[in-house]
Amino acid sequence: LEQKPECDAWPERWAQRIAYDHPDVVLMMIGRWEVVDRKWNGKWAHIGQPDFDKYLESELRHALDILASTGALVVVATEPYSRHGEQANGNLFPEDQASRVDQWNALLRRVVSDRKNVTVLDLNKKLAPNGNYTNKINGVQVRIDGVHPTPNAVKWMTPWLLDAVR
Repeated sequence: LEQKPECDAWPERWAQRIAYDHPDVVLMMIGRWEVVDRKWNGKWAHIGQPDFDKYLESELRHALDILASTGALVVVATEPYSRHGEQANGNLFPEDQASRVDQWNALLRRVVSDRKNVTVLDLNKKLAPNGNYTNKINGVQVRIDGVHPTPNAVKWMTPWLLDAVR
């Protein structure tokens, strides 16, 4: 995927919101865009390539600097496994491979580990209690399309998210 030009301005938008809202706690949920194949410096790149990993790490550090800039506690959710669909050959799309999600979550944990006032919330474990993608948990369908949560999943997760943020 190629990044839309308006996405380049995310640091300014985030900084404006944080300065305006001055929150006590910020919940950051990113990761899907970090595990897809994408154009970077004119070439296709993905997590697991050392130079691209350094870029992702610097972007994550920049995001955390912005979100914590007013003293807020920052809670960073891990990226959950997904299953958006299969390719014509029956294989998963690269961004749905558990190994990519695991690489992102490891990078995220490494970056967060040396920061004060930043903690990790294991959304992946919540949505993959058996260690792999599932569409249902305790009889509740948790994904609409293999990526996005269903309304019932949001209801089911809300108390857990609020507890974690508290």
